[in-house]
Amino acid sequence: MKNGDTCVIWQTHRLDGESLEEYQRLENDCRDKFDTLVLYDNSRRDFAPPASLPTTDFAMFDVNELNKKYKLNHIRVPVSITPGNTIFPLLDFAQTHHYSFYWLIEYDVRYTGSWREFFSYFCSSKSDLLGTTLYRHKFRPSWCWWNSLKTPRFSIVRQKNWIRGLFPVMRISARGLQVLQKANRKGWGGHYEVFLPTVLYHNGLMLEDLGGDGEFVKEQNKNKFYTNTPLVDGLGPGTFVCPPTEPVADRLPNKLYHAIK
Repeated sequence: MKNGDTCVIWQTHRLDGESLEEYQRLENDCRDKFDTLVLYDNSRRDFAPPASLPTTDFAMFDVNELNKKYKLNHIRVPVSITPGNTIFPLLDFAQTHHYSFYWLIEYDVRYTGSWREFFSYFCSSKSDLLGTTLYRHKFRPSWCWWNSLKTPRFSIVRQKNWIRGLFPVMRISARGLQVLQKANRKGWGGHYEVFLPTVLYHNGLMLEDLGGDGEFVKEQNKNKFYTNTPLVDGLGPGTFVCPPTEPVADRLPNKLYHAIK
């Protein structure tokens, strides 16, 4: 693989039904411009490649192996990728697969337009992190994962610079992943929805929201690729929300939807 400086990764623990169909649509859209693959959670040793895709379309990870290599966030027992650790399979993948930028798309995301056009729209962006629903602590101090943030001794991050995001769709730079790996070794931790953007911002890297209407959205992109309601639990109404809230039923063109179960 090496179709350019950007890799598009579909992360999943299941290989059936609508989710796999969406990956195949993504792959068909993007194959001549971006490298694409499935990053599969094979912790249960149950990988069985579907007949419709070659095995070269897959990379694997095992939560138990990741836990030996990194300081995963033990937010719940047993340790799992969710909640809190979804960034670590990509962090590990990038150690042996070198690109300038990595898109990570979770299996329960849908886009009602051309994936190629969506990714291409952001090719000119130099931001180290693209995600959704980015905001500071003061915007919604009641959010449940703020207090999971852990910093090393003598590293002080003022509360006004605590930032969270929602990342079922995200793009991160190679530089951003290097900063995260160093931070993990130094003892930074917490749910990745606060750990990830706060560490990057603290280190002077650039954050950008894909849409919505918050502080980190470029004016021309406000509510362009998704909508939600970030002041409430579940983020609804909107197209990009958190379970158990369901996205709005209307399928608007060129919009991201989450979570599709």
